[in-house]
Parts: sequence; C-alpha cells; structure tokens
Amino acid sequence: MADPVHVCLARLVVSLLLAFGSFAASAQAQDETRVTVRVLDQQSKRGVALARVVISGPAQRLGYTDATGSVTFDGVPAGLYRMTLAAPAYQLGRAQFDVHAGETVAVEATLVSTKLPAVIGSVTVHSAPSSGVTDYGRTGAVRKTNDSLPDALRFDPNAFVGDDGSVSINGAPASSTAYTLDGIPLGGGGGPGFDARRINADLFSAVSVSQDPTNGGTAGSVDLRSYEPTIAFQSALAARFASNADSSLSSVVTGSTGNLGYVLSGAAQGRNGALAGQRFFDASGSDYVHGDAAFTGGLLAKLRLGLTSTQSLSATALRQNTRADETCADFGALVPCGWGPGVGDTSSLALAGATYTGVFDRLSVLAVPYARSERYDENLLGRSSFGVPDPAAATVASVTDGVRASATFDATDRAQYELATSVSRTRFTSNATDGASSSVTALDRLFEDASLGVRLRVSNALTVRPGLRWTRADTQSHASTDLSATWSPRRTDTVAVAYAPRRYGVSTAFRGALAAPASVTLDCAGADALATGGGDASTDPATSQLRASWQHQGKTVRTIISAFRAHLVDALIPGYVNAAALAAGEVPPGYAAAISTLYRSPMGCDAAAPLALSDVLVQQPVSIPAETTAGFSLAASARVGRSLLLVPAYTATYARADALDARFAAPRSVLVPGAQLPGIPMHRWSLVADYRRPSGGPEAILTLQHVGENNPSRLPGYTLLGAGLSLPTAHGTIVVSGYNLTNRFAGAFASPVDAVPLATNAGAPFALLARPLAGRRVTVSYDVAVGRGVAARAAATTSGLPDEAERNTVHRFDIDSLPATAPPLDEGLRDDPAAPSCVPEALRDADPILRALRTYAAALANAPDRAVVPAPRISGVTIAYHPLANGYELLFDMDRRTTLAVGRCGHFVYADRDDAQRLALGARPDLKSWQLDFRYEPRFGLFLVERAGLVTTGRGPRPPLPAAPPADPFQPVASAACTSAERPAVATLLQQLAPLLAGA
Repeated sequence: MADPVHVCLARLVVSLLLAFGSFAASAQAQDETRVTVRVLDQQSKRGVALARVVISGPAQRLGYTDATGSVTFDGVPAGLYRMTLAAPAYQLGRAQFDVHAGETVAVEATLVSTKLPAVIGSVTVHSAPSSGVTDYGRTGAVRKTNDSLPDALRFDPNAFVGDDGSVSINGAPASSTAYTLDGIPLGGGGGPGFDARRINADLFSAVSVSQDPTNGGTAGSVDLRSYEPTIAFQSALAARFASNADSSLSSVVTGSTGNLGYVLSGAAQGRNGALAGQRFFDASGSDYVHGDAAFTGGLLAKLRLGLTSTQSLSATALRQNTRADETCADFGALVPCGWGPGVGDTSSLALAGATYTGVFDRLSVLAVPYARSERYDENLLGRSSFGVPDPAAATVASVTDGVRASATFDATDRAQYELATSVSRTRFTSNATDGASSSVTALDRLFEDASLGVRLRVSNALTVRPGLRWTRADTQSHASTDLSATWSPRRTDTVAVAYAPRRYGVSTAFRGALAAPASVTLDCAGADALATGGGDASTDPATSQLRASWQHQGKTVRTIISAFRAHLVDALIPGYVNAAALAAGEVPPGYAAAISTLYRSPMGCDAAAPLALSDVLVQQPVSIPAETTAGFSLAASARVGRSLLLVPAYTATYARADALDARFAAPRSVLVPGAQLPGIPMHRWSLVADYRRPSGGPEAILTLQHVGENNPSRLPGYTLLGAGLSLPTAHGTIVVSGYNLTNRFAGAFASPVDAVPLATNAGAPFALLARPLAGRRVTVSYDVAVGRGVAARAAATTSGLPDEAERNTVHRFDIDSLPATAPPLDEGLRDDPAAPSCVPEALRDADPILRALRTYAAALANAPDRAVVPAPRISGVTIAYHPLANGYELLFDMDRRTTLAVGRCGHFVYADRDDAQRLALGARPDLKSWQLDFRYEPRFGLFLVERAGLVTTGRGPRPPLPAAPPADPFQPVASAACTSAERPAVATLLQQLAPLLAGA
C-alpha cells in the first residue's frame, strides 16, 4: 500500500524547495492564443501587403500580410519570440516580443523603404485577454475548477475522456490518440496503456487537443506545453488541498541570463480515492484497512539558447514517477470485491529532447531529436479473490528514440514548400506472471514518415495546400495524398477544409490471454459477469479523415462550427466479446465451470442456478474491420459587457461499426453493425461562465458539463456543476473551487444502482455495474508569484497597458538632478524596479531596451571610430548618434509604450531648463507633444530634458521660496520660460483661481 499522501508530499517538498524549481501558475496558457501582426510603412503609416512575417520561439509561424498589412497566427504558445519582416522594396526588419499565456497579442511594426537612409523601424506590442474558445492553461477558468488533466480535457468539444483516463478524439478509438510535450512524443498511439490520469499536469503550463493525424496518432494528439523562459527572473509556488485529502505542491522558476533562457519546474501530487482508510471485509477473505491512494512527483528542466536573432537551440528533460494502490471497487456480488492489502503499481516516465529552430532568409528549419523511456510495474503477488490466492505481476517497458525535422521554403510570395520527416524506433517488453508461470512478449517497431506539401496563396483570401505523404511501419510502407484549403472572405471569417488519409502497417496491441476466473466482476442482480480478455492484434490500421470548420470573429463573440467524418480500418476499440463466441483455444479448459462455481459461492451470488458462458461478457481491445465516426461541434466565446465571458460548447458524435467478424453474430453481442458503439455518448455540452472586472479583483467561475447516455460509466445522462472564486491578494492568489457540487451519481463502489444495461443483438441485455462519479469536492489553492515582472500582475489592468485617460495625462516622475561625476556604465543605463511607478508590465518592456543600450554604450566606449558602430535594433525606439566635442550623445525617439516603460522603470536623471541652456543641449522640435526627451551621455548616464508639460517631483534643486508673500500672487511673472503663446492661457487660469482662494 502506498504511503499516506502527506508522508509522500513531505518527502518531495524538501527537494523541491532546495531546487526552488516547482511551479505555481504564473502563466495562463491556452491553445487559442492569438498573435496579430500589422506591418506599416514608416512614412505613410499605411499597411504593407504581402509582407513575409516569421515569428520564432516556442513555436514557429510564417505568414503573409493581407491587403491591410495584417496577418494573424492562432494557437501560439506563450514565450519569448523573435520576429523577422521582409517585403519587396523595404529594408529587412527584426524585433522581439513576449506572448503571455491567456492574452491576445497585437504587434504593430513599421518597415522602412530601401530608398530611405537606414534607420530603425518601430514595433509596438499590445496585449489583451484572449477570448479563445478553449482554455486549459494552469490559471484558466477550466483548470481553476478542475484540478486534473482529464477533468480539464472533458471541456474540449473534440475530446472525450474515458473512466480509465484514455482520451479519444472525434469518437475515434483512444488507441489512435498520441501525446506530445512541446512537440516531442510522450507515448500513446497504440502502445502500452497510456493513462492521462498519471500525467502530473502541474508540471506544464497548458494542454491542447489537435485533430491533425501524427505518427502513432491517426486521430490526433493531446499536446502538453511546458513553461517558457522569460526575460526577467520569475518564480512561483502553489499549494492545493481538497476536502477529500487530495493535495499538491508545485513551483516554477523562469528567467534568462544573456542569450540563455531557463525553466525549472517541479510538482508533487497526492490523491485519495473514496475507499482510502476504510476498513471492511471484502472478497479477498480479509478484513483490513483499504488503501486507495496515489502519489505522483516530477521535475522538468528546459534551457533555450538564442544563437542569433533567427536561430535558437533548446533542451528539455522530464522525469516523473507514480506510485498507486491497486483497489477493486466493484460491489455487484454479496461481498465487495477486494484483493487484499499490499498490492499496488508503480510507473515512471523519462524524456530528453532538443529543439533547433532557424530562419535563413526564405528558409525555416526545425529539428527535434529525442529519447523516451516508460515503465509500468504491477505487483499483485499478494492478491486474493473470493478467498483464494490469485497472485499476479506484470511489467511493461518501452524505450523510444527518434528525430523529427521540417523545413519551409518561401519560393515566391504566393508559394511555400513544406518538407517534413520523422524516424523513431520503439522497443516494447512485457513480462507477466500468475505465480506459477510467466510469459514474455517483445516487440521492436520502426516508424518512418516523410511528407511534402505546397502552400499556395491563390488570392489574399484563399490558400490551398496539396500534399504527399509516405509512411513506413516495420516492413510495410504506404503512400497517400492529402489536401487542405483555407478561405477568408473577410477578416472576421475563416472557412477551412482538410482531407487526410493515414495508414500504419504495424501491430498496435499486445496479444494476451483471458484473465483468471477469480478476477471476474459478478453482477448478482443481472445474473451475468464481466471478465477481462487479452485483446485482438491490429495488423494494418488505417484512417481517412474529412474535416470542415467555419470560424467567425465578431466584436464580442467568437464562434467555431466544425464537422468531421472519419473512416477507420482495422482499428482497435475498447469493446466487448461474448465469452461463448471466443475461439476454442482462447477459453482455457474448466474456465466456465470455475466462473460458475464462484457465482454460486457464498461470497459470490450464492445462487442455485449455474452461470452459463454466454452470460459472461469479456472486455478487451477489439479489432473492427470497418468503422465510421462522424459528428459536429459548436463552440463560442461571448463577451457580455466588460466583465462576463461565456464559453458554451456542444458536440454530437456518431460512431458505428460498419463491419464485424463472426464473433459478433453470436447471440447477446453488444457490438451491433450500424448501432452506436458502447461507451461513446452521442450528445455532450458544456458551459463556462467567467466573471472578472477589467480592473482586476475577484474572479467568479461557474461550470456546467453534460454527458449523455451510453457513457463509459454506464450511467444515465448527467450534468455536473462546478464553481470557483479567485481572490487576488497582495502576495498571491487564493482560489476556492467546487467540483460536482450536487453530488450527482457519487459513490465509492461500482454497483447495479443507476446502471444502464447494454443492449444486445438478440436476447437479454447485459446489466453491467455502473461506475460512480467522483463525489462533491471543495478545493482551496494558494499561488504565490515572486520575482520581477510577476508580483503586481494581478493588480494591473487586464491588458497590462494604461487606459486611454492615463495615456493623455501629464507624466510625473521622482528623479534626481544631473550628477557631478560620470556614473559607471551599468549605473547609467539600468532599470529601477523599486520605483513606485515601475509596474511589472512596464519592467518587462524596459528591461530588454536598457540591456541593449548598455551593450551599445560598451561597444561605443571601446570602438576607435564610434561613428561606424551600428546601433542596435530595438522595437519601439529610433536611436540617433551625435558626436560632441567632449564625447557623444544618443537621442531617442520612442513610441508610447516604450516611453511609458522607460519612464516608469528606467533609472535616469533630470536636466531642467537651466541645465539645458548651460550645456547647450538643444531643442527637439521633432518630438511629439506626448513624447519625453530622453538622451544618453557617458558623463550623465540616461537623462531626461525638461519639456513644456512635464512636472517633476524629484529630489533635484528647486527654486528658493520668496522671503515675503508677493503682492499679487495671481499675476503671471516675467520669465523667459513663459512664452507669449502660453501667457494668455496662464493668466486666465490664475484669474479663475483667485476667487477660490480669496479667504485662504
């Protein structure tokens, strides 16, 4: 039996804190994060059409701007990105920007004509909360009210999670779903059973579901994303405790030093089942305290090195261990099922991979080598069933190594060639024993895949991509074609169609034997039993998918309507076979008599009549010669007012077997040609309501989730209610959430209560046990984020930008006067995070600017000819170098965002008008009224020259107070600073002010 959860947690807490590498959730990632780039001509400010935009970071995206100069990228993971812009007759542009999870990012970039002198273009980045249809980021509304990966995925309209933690996509078998981490294969896709419940979701920032076929995942994949390096150091710690004694501790550290970014996250998670700590007599023949606990701990490390502005190399390593009690929770006989104390299982997952990305003019390259090992050990040597020893043990291990690579070449502005290839080798080993004999199964698989596609921009609205694919699995190879098209008649509407056939000629399951009679589940009320079989072997699985979708982006509503149809050949599904229909060699001698004896025993059903073999249903992987799945989904994200976000979704799925073998023609078969396959509900819907004021403060969440009949739990259709309240504090966030608040179909045991029988082709239905849902659970979590750039994020405005009123107000800063001696280089150009005005969003923008300026100033200091040193390309800043008799000065032309960032978080000094006149600094008539006159000289550092409208409250010198009150304090005084244009307005204001202060 596993140790109590709090003991397991204590063992890992020390190591997590020493490494300070665990995570809380400082990011809010989702699979619908959107980046919109608008490219403008620097002089005319008009959009530049057909500009090539490449963004490179955690993911690579390439696109071309439309007639308005805009291009949109969907599904962009959070992280630091480098952007390259190219357009005919324009100079090449480069910039970098951050994508924060859970936000829609708008990037406005300017390009300079090749006919003009070389100057630096500008880039402005705006962030706003994303209204994506699905959000499974760590701090998203779904994850706040559902603290496990399977629970969060149940809100995806295209994915369905079974009771065993398996995930099926669009009604396809779960064996055809693959799992990836940052594009690196994690497992699944027909290998040893992959249980999503064993993935410690706290290690990752987000999860999304892809419907694109991959190697090992003909239906699609579940894609996990790790945290990404940040510019400034950030760290977070999160703790969670639930009313059922579930608990977890996690932390994350991100940051960068120079061109090297880093991530270190760790998580420990303990879960308790409904039977944990309960003492009762069960079918093992013992009266004991039952263990029903599971513990998972893991660490993830990532390094990303920026080789150049368009090349990066990253390395990722993951290690996760799980230990769990094995508990039988069936109560269909006279005595609850049980296996005795001391039985359990362990599993481990190790992954290492590297990712290289590079952009060379018109060529983009990606290479990902990786290695992965999995191991699952089941120890049931102490198991007893119906009072009879029933020992068993099993080990399943796999080792995989491979590489995937892709290249994209922009042949012309309207034609793009895409080449991708992958090679992987997996070695499986299975070792099983029943205490008397053992068996060993070994498989060695080789996958090779290559594809060539051409993306053709037929017009600004229509893009077509035909493709060729070659696949080899072991000794069998197949070639296929695919076709996709995207049509955007308006910027608000996108229609997409895709057809993709896939074939993988390789066995996708281990062939095993029928489980021992003592392991059957009896149902006395229905007079039947459920056994576990070895399963079929699928030798040549194939699928062909046709998908279509329409997406509309309104002012406050985003809608996605999608439809799918897939035809599967030789696919494995979790099905049922009547034991009487099994081949003679598959049923051991005396098997039927042994089950009947257990059925008639006092700990069984104590029945007088025997149990026939036709009353036994065998649950096992079943190979379907032909299967069709079809359906559609409706999803939306609607903003109601400024504070309420509604995310409804509906899915209809139809899955049927078009052809079955002779086994299913026997009476009482639950698989019927043309009928809905068991365990796949036809109707599902969900609703998420998220209320949060734009100015911040508490967040209220309400979730509803409905699953129709024919669900894997064999329950009637049900609706689950969840709710959550997020309370930001000065040092973190407290979240109180509730799951299944109505306690719908809750219970500890699977039983005949509320069970929906499985219909058969002939004869009585099978009244199998219904598995209860997890009961009402209240969870309290506390997230603490520390470090630069995160502490005050919750208190800032939702977009992280000042509102319009703030942008138009007079700026006030607390600054010092010019120094008497020249400051060191690091002191003259640095940020000041302790300044009251330095909010995290401003620090995030100011830090890379000041670092680039320090590098530039150091280069100037060491250069024999300063005039030839190229100025750095900094987004939002234009730099002008001016030589002086005693050195040089740098003049800056900054956009609004950069001005606010440097003004709030930069360490600079102040030159008033007297200083400007004394030093002959000169005026800047080119600056706009809202711009600040920032300059740099080595003898002063970064300094601000006073302009009209700027008021300082700094510690610099102030005019002395008069010795006596003036005779008329409301008359303007003669001053060179008071211009003739300003004097009438000042006189009017003073006259209006005089009556108000007459009695003072």
